[in-house]
Amino acid sequence: MRIVIADDDPISRTLAEHALTPCGVELLQVDNGDDVWRVVQTRTVPTVVVLDRMMPNFDGVELCARARTLPAFPPLYILMVTSASETTDVTAALDAGADDYVIKPFKSAELRARAQAGLRIVALQESVARRVEELEQALANVKQLRGLLPMCAYC
Repeated sequence: MRIVIADDDPISRTLAEHALTPCGVELLQVDNGDDVWRVVQTRTVPTVVVLDRMMPNFDGVELCARARTLPAFPPLYILMVTSASETTDVTAALDAGADDYVIKPFKSAELRARAQAGLRIVALQESVARRVEELEQALANVKQLRGLLPMCAYC
């Protein structure tokens, strides 16, 4: 699993990295919307994105909306972290596809707890996807056996 810290402010990225290091997963820092978009598009592992709302190239709300048009696997959890605290800001981000919202300045313990919740959610999504795949395979085997049973009964 991986956490991507996406913020154009180096101090905010450093604070987030300090808060999230105890999570024990790979941390990746990016500083603009294009880089976040590239990471989200090419992800190969379940990913939590700690995303600033205002970044160069395109903002976090637009990125959320774009990310939700991509395939859902591997799982993606978006935690918007921003100083925009108005209700309209929060609802715009959540409506665009953010899974959670934290207002800056954040407390390290809160950011870590919310990121860990995101990690648990993407782990569960990955587990469910694996189980569905196993069930689909079992169903295919049952269908194959159903096709063989009439032949065996005839013999």
